[in-house]
Amino acid sequence: MTLLPPIPSWEGLHPLIIHFPIALLFVVPLFIVAALIWRANARAFMLAAFALMLLGTAALYVAVSTGSAAEDRAEKQLRSETVLNRHEELAETTRNAFTVLTVVFSLIVFAPMLAKRELPRIGASAIHLTFLLFYAGG
Repeated sequence: MTLLPPIPSWEGLHPLIIHFPIALLFVVPLFIVAALIWRANARAFMLAAFALMLLGTAALYVAVSTGSAAEDRAEKQLRSETVLNRHEELAETTRNAFTVLTVVFSLIVFAPMLAKRELPRIGASAIHLTFLLFYAGG
């Protein structure tokens, strides 16, 4: 007798998988704001934000993949190809936007470390706040 339900097929995983990138990517701005407030721990907060963003963006790729696999099943059940096409377009746009945001954020986080030179506090704050505005668009 097994206590756990069976593992769903790849296309059946989509409703489960999609919540991981949503949760991870919603938490990232909190870490960036924490880095701006608690400057003594800014590097740790920024690295945590980057790790969460990287994991969230990777999870978006998995979510888009499982969504594509689930498309045939959903078309049969919903009978609304227009809604599914729009859903797919938004998913791909979100994935692409967060891919770009993750690359940009990696530059914001790691460029000063590689240059062994910290940005002035006002400059760093301006860059982070500007990034958060673009992030909100994602």
